[in-house]
Amino acid sequence: MRLLWILLSIFVQGSLARLFKAQPQALSVVHQGDAVLLECVTNEPVTCGWKLETLGLGATGFLNNMVPGNLDISARDKNSDMDCTITLNNVDNRFNGVYTCSPYTKNGGQANSDAAEVVIAQKPSRLEFLGAAAGSFELTASADQPTSVTCEASGARPKAKLEWYLENTQIYEGVVVTDTKDPATGLVTTNSTLTHRFRKENNGDQLRCVASHAGYDDQDSREQAIVVDVQYAPYRPEGNNVGKIYGFTAGEEGQVTLSFTANPMPGPMSWKIGDNVFVQTGSQSLDGRFTAGSLVTIDGQRGKYNLTLTIAPVRMEDQSKTFQLRLENEMGPTALEFTIGTGPAPPPQVMSSSAIVGAVVGGLVLLLIIGLVAFGRSRGKWCFAD
Repeated sequence: MRLLWILLSIFVQGSLARLFKAQPQALSVVHQGDAVLLECVTNEPVTCGWKLETLGLGATGFLNNMVPGNLDISARDKNSDMDCTITLNNVDNRFNGVYTCSPYTKNGGQANSDAAEVVIAQKPSRLEFLGAAAGSFELTASADQPTSVTCEASGARPKAKLEWYLENTQIYEGVVVTDTKDPATGLVTTNSTLTHRFRKENNGDQLRCVASHAGYDDQDSREQAIVVDVQYAPYRPEGNNVGKIYGFTAGEEGQVTLSFTANPMPGPMSWKIGDNVFVQTGSQSLDGRFTAGSLVTIDGQRGKYNLTLTIAPVRMEDQSKTFQLRLENEMGPTALEFTIGTGPAPPPQVMSSSAIVGAVVGGLVLLLIIGLVAFGRSRGKWCFAD
C-alpha cells in the first residue's frame, strides 16, 4: 500500500509538471505600492482561476475572466485559456498571503500550481537595546566574565536580520536569536542576545547592533550603538613585574614614573619601599626622602594613568630594596614591582665573533655528516641496525 501511494504521488507530480508550463515564484518580498506579477501558463486549454489565502482581501479565489473589481487584481489576458498570469496592483498590507494558480482542466478537475507567498515588506517599527542597556549610552562589562546584552527589532515583515559588531569587527559566536510572530498581523519581533567576554583593550569601544531589512529606505537608521565600559583591576600592559630601572645617581634626586591602566579609577594607591616604608599618593615619607605624586590621567576614557615617585636623594643602599606601587579598585588589587640601579643600563649581551664562527662551523659539520649518512644508505655502502 505504501508503494502504491509513492507511485501515485510521483504520477500526480508528473501530471502537474506536464500541465504547467510556468508557475508563480515561490516567494516575493515587495514594497507597498509595487505591482507584483504572478505568472502561470499551462500547456493545454483550461479555465484559469486562483486560490487566495490572505487576511485582508476578503476573497478566497476567483476566475481570471471574473476578477472582483474591489481586489485590484488584473489578469494579463482574461480571455486566454492557457495564460493564467495575474498582476497584483498597487499592493498594500491586504495582499500579504499565499496565492495558488488553480485552473479547471478539460476533464472537469482542478489542478494546483506551486504556492506563491507574497510578503509586503514592513520595516521594524523599533530597533533598541533591552534590559540594563535600554536607553543607556554605556554597557558595563567585566573583563573577568561574559556579559549579555539583547537587541530587539520589533514589528517587521519579514523578520529582520540582526548582526553584532565591536567597532567594525563582526561577532559571530555567542549569539542567540529568537523570533515571535503576531498571529493577528503576521509581524515578527526578533530578539538577538549576545553573550561575550570583553577584553580590557575593548574598554571604550562601540558595540553595534545592525539590522538588515528589505523595507528600509536609504535614510532609515539601521543600527543602535553603545559604548562598552569594560571594568578590570589595575594592570600594566607590559607586565606587572617592571624589572630593574637604571639611570639614578647616588646623592642626587631621582624619579620613577609608572604607567598603568585601570577601570574604574583606582582608589587606594601607595608606594612600598623595602620592608618598612609606605607612602600614600600625594604625601611624603616620615624622613621626607620619598615623595609620592598625585594620580595623573593620560586617557580617562581608556583608563590610562601614571604615578611618579621622587627619591631625594638616592642612596646606594636603595639598589638593594624592592619597590612596589600598590593599586586597587573595585575589581581587585595589583602590585607593580621593580628595583633601581645607579648609572646607565648595561648593554645587551651580544654573541662574540668567535662564538658566531664556532656555531656556523658546527652547523656545517652536522649538515655534512647527515648528508654523508644519507648518501651511504642510498648506495647500500653502510649498514645500520634498526
